Order: sequence, then structure tokens, then C-alpha cells
Amino acid sequence: MSDGCQFFKFKEIARKRCQSADAKRARVLNLRRTKNMKVLIGYDGSESADAALDELQRAGLPADTEILVVAVGSIWMPPTDIASLPEAAMMSRRVAGTMAQLQTQAEQTLKETEATANKAAARIRADFPNWTVRTESMSGDAGLR
Repeated sequence: MSDGCQFFKFKEIARKRCQSADAKRARVLNLRRTKNMKVLIGYDGSESADAALDELQRAGLPADTEILVVAVGSIWMPPTDIASLPEAAMMSRRVAGTMAQLQTQAEQTLKETEATANKAAARIRADFPNWTVRTESMSGDAGLR
């Protein structure tokens, strides 16, 4: 190949790369123009979850973005269906004490889960004051599903 052909080939490759970069830039600009973007964020308070919140700065989301932060607390309940227990067992001090303790733990877990979701929402609101940020805290046990 002569030097002229190599130059032409290089010029064509460079042109294709520029077109590719222009297309990517256009997609990002189009994303920024999108109205009313809705984003769901699962947050557990871990370092990875905090890193994901940090990455929102580089996500290029529009100013009118709506965020829903969801935190899920794991609440263990006994596998026995309460309705199937005999009435005498329900009156047992041990069963009643255990149920009261489980109820207290469940309430505490839900409070902690709500605080975790609120912590993430506060960070997002501080970084993006124009965004609409809501929280939702739930309970469940992923191990049972």
C-alpha cells in the first residue's frame, strides 16, 4: 500500500470513530432532554449502595427526575401459621412472650429500615435539590422466596 492509501484509510477510521462519538453524545443529550425520568433505587446502607448514590452525579439524569428509594428490612417470623395453633398454645406464656418479642423486633427493624431509606433520600436531595425524592420501606425475607 502506498502512503496515500494508508492516510485515506486512517482518515476513514477516524471519521467513523468521530461519528460514533457524536452518536453517543446525541444519545446523552437526548436523555437529558427526557421529561419526567423515574428511577427506582434499592438501598441497604452498604458501601456499594453509597457508591451507587455517588454515581448519580455522572448519570446525566434530567432536572425533573423522580426518585423512589426503597429499603427492605428482613423480619423473621415463625413458620407456623398462628391461626393453626390450638387455643391453649396461644395462651401459653412462652408463646405469648415469644410473639411479643418478635413483634418488638419487627417494629425496630421497620424503624431502622425507614431510617436507612431516609438517609439515602437526604443524600440525594442534598445533591439534587430539584429532584422529587420519595422513600418506601418494606419488610420481608428474601430467603423464603
